[in-house]
Amino acid sequence: MPEPLDGAVRRRVMRRPAVALALALPLALTGCGDRPGAPASAEDASSATPPACAKQSGSTGARLAKLDLDGDGAPDPVSYAAPTAGCPAHLVVRVAGHVLSAPVSGDLAISPTGAASVALPGRAGEVLLVKAEHPRGGFQAHLFGYADGRFAELRADGRPLFGFVATDAMSTPTAARCDGDGFALVQARAHEPIGVAAAWDVFRTAYSVDGNTVTKGETHEIADNVLDHELHRRYGDLVRYDFFRGCLAKR
Repeated sequence: MPEPLDGAVRRRVMRRPAVALALALPLALTGCGDRPGAPASAEDASSATPPACAKQSGSTGARLAKLDLDGDGAPDPVSYAAPTAGCPAHLVVRVAGHVLSAPVSGDLAISPTGAASVALPGRAGEVLLVKAEHPRGGFQAHLFGYADGRFAELRADGRPLFGFVATDAMSTPTAARCDGDGFALVQARAHEPIGVAAAWDVFRTAYSVDGNTVTKGETHEIADNVLDHELHRRYGDLVRYDFFRGCLAKR
């Protein structure tokens, strides 16, 4: 993470290219990434897993997590099936007496360490947060929920909620926070015009959630020209890339 540039002129000259590079990197909501493994488009997964694939993986998938998807107080086990010839990567869950599945977009693997249960405000059932992680640094987050008899990825206007977030270079510090009747995505972007010291502008986008339907609100700037050390102090969750840390369901 760059630090405030209050030292010698030599340090200032070295830091400016890093800030310029940050401006060229993709934002976390673009729905794509610039490295292998980042999803190529918002529509790279079908809306349903082929029945034969779901049936085959129902008993063989790797256990991913247990969470109360339908709000009945009992945990529902979720398994992950890696992609195979003819079958996309998908999640399988037994909930409300039925075995349901949902495809996972992209080709990054998911492990239990990247899964967590989230209790969104005003929603009866919990949702599953999974982070598909890239081995060289970075991840793409997905939310899955059960509503109206369907187990599916939560999307807004048919598109995934989150794009690939690179963590091997500090380009767009990002956090997701439960808020209001859903959640907010908060991001820091390199301040323009570029100055002597590295600085950031912070933006917030609100999302409302009703069942598995997500509606994206407006994006507002909430802080301008925040120096690096202030970003660490005031927006630590962005620097840590925290997703829903404040509303993870307790077990």
